Amino acid sequence: MKGLNAAHASPTAFANAAPNSRVGMIASYMDVTASLQDQTDRMAALEALVDLTVPTTEDFVAENLSEDATMTAEEIAEAIDALDPESATYDADVAAIAAALSGLDPADEANTDALAGLADAISGTVEAQDQQAEIAGQIADLAVEIDDTRSDQLSALSEAYAPHDVKDLTNESLAELHGLLGLSDESIPDVTAEISDALATDEAPLAGSE
Repeated sequence: MKGLNAAHASPTAFANAAPNSRVGMIASYMDVTASLQDQTDRMAALEALVDLTVPTTEDFVAENLSEDATMTAEEIAEAIDALDPESATYDADVAAIAAALSGLDPADEANTDALAGLADAISGTVEAQDQQAEIAGQIADLAVEIDDTRSDQLSALSEAYAPHDVKDLTNESLAELHGLLGLSDESIPDVTAEISDALATDEAPLAGSE
């Protein structure tokens, strides 16, 4: 690992290294890679929460729409999407949608259980959709963070390996580097990727030595 022998430095050396020294630059690479590992772990946890069985509003309405419904499928779908769980009239709004969806008369006690079950299904679907929307937003935000961190990681590696070209590094040498630094193989960077222009122009010249 020409240029990266400083990876053999002790934890104390890493902690006390000047930022622009070879050891300091490898320490910076280690820190940003650890951040990337944390982000990818968080992404895996979020992706595990994605539930593809949660129906869209249109699918839910199509599955539950009665021939006796008092509103069209489009009108009911719009009403469901407009529901606000924080509203003081939420329960009443859900009950009204259940009645419209089923065509059952809420004044008839014989329909109480059926309407209650349908109302629960509507509320459960709305809650599940809201949860999935929040998860999707978190995944999108984290994906942007991960892309930025990958650029930071490659920039840090380029600085630590200068004046050599990181594209000359093999997967074997990168795996060895990660092993020395206590980093996972899963976080090995794609050295063929392009560093963003902003990061590339910010690269500092190597001022230290091993």
